[in-house]
Amino acid sequence: MHLAPTERQQRLRAELRTYFRDLMPDGPPPADDPGRQRALLRRIGADGLLGLGWPVAYGGQGRGADEQFVFFDEAYRAGAPLSMVTLNTVGPTLMRYGSEAQKAFFLPRILSGDLVFAIGYSEPSAGTDLASLRTRAVRDDGAGDGTGDGGGDGTGDGGGDGGGDGIGDGIGDGGGDAGGGLDGDWLIDGQKIFTSNAQHADWIWLACRTDPDAPKHHGISILLVPTDAPGFSWTPIETVGGLTTTATYYDGVRVPFSNLVGEVNGGWGLITSQLNHERVALAAIGMQAEDFCTAALKAARTPDPVTGRRRVDEPWVRSRLAEAHARLAATRLLNWRLVGDAGAGGPAPGDASGVKFAGTESTVATYRMCQEIVGEAGLIRSGSPGVLGDGELERMNRAAQINTFGGGVSEVQREIVATMRLGMTRGRR
Repeated sequence: MHLAPTERQQRLRAELRTYFRDLMPDGPPPADDPGRQRALLRRIGADGLLGLGWPVAYGGQGRGADEQFVFFDEAYRAGAPLSMVTLNTVGPTLMRYGSEAQKAFFLPRILSGDLVFAIGYSEPSAGTDLASLRTRAVRDDGAGDGTGDGGGDGTGDGGGDGGGDGIGDGIGDGGGDAGGGLDGDWLIDGQKIFTSNAQHADWIWLACRTDPDAPKHHGISILLVPTDAPGFSWTPIETVGGLTTTATYYDGVRVPFSNLVGEVNGGWGLITSQLNHERVALAAIGMQAEDFCTAALKAARTPDPVTGRRRVDEPWVRSRLAEAHARLAATRLLNWRLVGDAGAGGPAPGDASGVKFAGTESTVATYRMCQEIVGEAGLIRSGSPGVLGDGELERMNRAAQINTFGGGVSEVQREIVATMRLGMTRGRR
């Protein structure tokens, strides 16, 4: 069987490659220029491309998950300042679980590039075991009757099904059906860590414990927290890959009850849904490595100026090139399979995890093999004499490591595949 892009997909890819080249003739904006990054994001939104694959009912073009994948692929190859988390994970999760008012407020702003999310999950003591999170959200309804001060049992803290009319007083009609009204707020206290892009985000998609007495997977809710809320703060964390992530702090942060997504204490299902989308996206990001394989092959074909020998004639170089090609080809096929699943309603957890760990681990291996093939020029950082391609290969090799544990570490993804896809028994911890 021969699998290849359709003529329509190839045409779209060529159009997008030209679009991004014209949009950023001098290359992508630097990470320390968030104003220019946001301006470009808004431009892409104004051109109608952010929602290429989103349903027409939510403001998109309705062109399907396959063409949305082509868009992401070309955008990341070009270095366009997209928020994959916002566009490909939060957006679809809000479509499925958000209230009508939440959809009406957030989805158009996401598509226009005016609103960016960060994900607030991991904590200093809850990373791999995310269900152990301790950031607390307590209901404060101001009634003084003791019925609204925790996650409870669904008798006094639910989302209701009406009321609310805008962001100023909370986001519309709330989530969930656990009973009760929409009056009152959530008071949030706690800390998150490795909250990527919180320094530039407008909102945090925050996992909180709303019932400390419930089993750990059942006492969690998702709240939408604006980053300009009093009591919210962050500090930077510099990574070896040159990326800046953050620790975020919530000191008595108050948000309206209608900022709840879904049901009270029903957040675990939203977390797994969002993470499945994120895991597929992380694997897709790694397809940029194809361009570096092409650069490594070109370098290997160039004769040595002294000896005249070509590295590509060495058996070990040919072996590395073949392995890199096979890894990336397999990852691309897995991605296309998941694209089909997304169009049919969403990827299964085991499949999403499999693509995530296979794709991110293969990307890391590919960058390392490219460095071996290129030699010392591929190990030099940007600005140094003799560097290959301004040091992008060296930088990407460092930066790619984070994707092997962002969205769930590879070891956990293997366990999910083993238990949920292969039916094996979970091992003891």
